[in-house]
Amino acid sequence: MSDVPDFPLDRLCSLMRDRALDPREVVEAYLDRIEALNGVLNAYITVTADQARAQAAESERRHRDGTTLGPLDGVPIALKDLIDVAGIATSNGMAVRRDAIAETDAEIVRRLKAAGAVLLGKLNMHEGALGAINDNIHFGFCHNPWDVGRTPGGSSGGSGAAVASGLAAGAIGSDNMGSIRIPSAFCGIAGLKPTNDLVSIRGTVELSWTTGTVGPMTRGVNGVELLMSVLAGPDAKNPSSRQAPKALEFTPPDVPTLAGLKVGLPEPFSATPEPRVAAAFEQALAVLIDLGAEIRPVEIEGLERSRKACLLIIESEAAVSYREYMDDPAVEFSADVRQQLDYGRALSSAKLVGAFRARGLLKRRVEAVFREVDVLVAPTTPCPAHCFDDAAPTEVAAYMALANLCALPALSVPMGFTEAGLPLGLQIMAAPFQDPLTLRVGKAYEQATDWHLRRPELV
Repeated sequence: MSDVPDFPLDRLCSLMRDRALDPREVVEAYLDRIEALNGVLNAYITVTADQARAQAAESERRHRDGTTLGPLDGVPIALKDLIDVAGIATSNGMAVRRDAIAETDAEIVRRLKAAGAVLLGKLNMHEGALGAINDNIHFGFCHNPWDVGRTPGGSSGGSGAAVASGLAAGAIGSDNMGSIRIPSAFCGIAGLKPTNDLVSIRGTVELSWTTGTVGPMTRGVNGVELLMSVLAGPDAKNPSSRQAPKALEFTPPDVPTLAGLKVGLPEPFSATPEPRVAAAFEQALAVLIDLGAEIRPVEIEGLERSRKACLLIIESEAAVSYREYMDDPAVEFSADVRQQLDYGRALSSAKLVGAFRARGLLKRRVEAVFREVDVLVAPTTPCPAHCFDDAAPTEVAAYMALANLCALPALSVPMGFTEAGLPLGLQIMAAPFQDPLTLRVGKAYEQATDWHLRRPELV
């Protein structure tokens, strides 16, 4: 069935559960789509076709015998190429790691395999996860399926492009300052940056250990929920992993209501959204009001400086994470990535302490804000995806840093389109470990709109 890759993840789960689809025909449909479109989009660095077929055959046997491992059994998933899969190279988008074969599976891969998911391969990304464009000089640019020649966002650009174009039912990306949410917005899909350390990062290439996490990207909030039900939870072998204060139930009601929900509009950010983004955001707020939400502005002192503080922390920690490569003159970096790493290494202690102090103050202010409101909303990005030939907007991640600095769950869902047909995103943030609340709000908004149902002409 050539249209199988156009089904959202949750529908695939239902069709395979009801034996209306065979996991083997599902994986073949995805491999056919990859063969047809990956040459245009360059979303994959590695396609593990033989492994995927073998996993699909095992899934078919379990479905036939009534021994399935859960709702994800047989669902084709792809991984950003900073996540280890035993026997497969983990490039991290870097030429020096092209042949860095992983010895063991990352914890999230172990969980996906235990749930029966089929792994299609490893996805393109911004070099070293240190950027928002995915103009990778080592593995080639990854293109936006809504308009080839434009960025899909980054650093999880391959993840966004693959999900939007049906090259995977879902993908796992990483997020240090918007690297899940920016591609989700630019590619018109749903993506969740979970509460920091709720999902184990053991077995992933580390960029910034105090800001980063990994999370799911799918076409629809239900798919995000299904993946989080498998990915979330403490990892005894990862000392940074955290247990939620109470059990998280990733089960949004079928007909969510937002009656009585207090929605805060955080200000002042450092960037003003473009008029087309601002207009779409106003329409999104009107939808939330119609669903019963109460909207109120909330001033967060220091918010406008959050992007700069987050970037200083990321650059300094990245210089530590990649120091062995920086010290090797034979290692090739793109000029932009090298500049960021050099800046992080040379950063003064006073500037770095100042960034961490700003972070601590911001966290306390945000904690106070969440005593007044349930969620915060903002556009995901102040602009749509730009052309590779154009200068990259400097403030594309202006609305991202708050969630990374304060360990907040943050969900991006489709919010509309520009006149040129480029997707826009709505970002929903909640207090730490309130990940299910972001999904509840996102699902309510999704059910009241049809933006998530639209597909790129390319497919």
